[in-house]
Amino acid sequence: MTVVPEAGDYVVDGGLFFGEVAVRIAADAGATGHIYGFDPVDFHCEIACDNINRNAENSASMTVFRCGLSDKDATGDAVPLAALMPGFRVTSGVATRALDSLVRTGEVEAVDFIKLDIEGAELAALHGAEECLRRFRPKLAISLYHRPSDFFSIPLFLRSRLPDYDFYLDHYSIHSEETVLYGRPR
Repeated sequence: MTVVPEAGDYVVDGGLFFGEVAVRIAADAGATGHIYGFDPVDFHCEIACDNINRNAENSASMTVFRCGLSDKDATGDAVPLAALMPGFRVTSGVATRALDSLVRTGEVEAVDFIKLDIEGAELAALHGAEECLRRFRPKLAISLYHRPSDFFSIPLFLRSRLPDYDFYLDHYSIHSEETVLYGRPR
């Protein structure tokens, strides 16, 4: 089973970082697709936007949200570059949005694929996307390796909401600790 963005997909890229994954996703989604990128670090968003603009030929369009994904909308400040350390996690005081509220307001039109690599906030973001999961039935690529409990809590949560999905574990990169849960509807 392969789970990848396809031509015309509307993709949520949670954890935009420098946009290297978004560039590949945009190429896969093609000119008819759209990428919604999320990152609470302004510096990441600036670099990601530059990378995406430099590689935009025949690629999906992109909207960048300078906030994290979570289970609720919260106002807050951008994360300063100096605050970033290994193991950085968004805690409080950072702007977050719930994917369900973004769909309700029309800021996100559709969701065909969700990629989350958001430093341990994946489960909260999935809670904030429950309506989207049921309505759009997107393909999934969810990082599990930030918290030991995520290896159990995220698959159990998704299985309870999406009983007719197939799931499998794999590694996105050459680093064996970067375990990702992939899923798609049957």
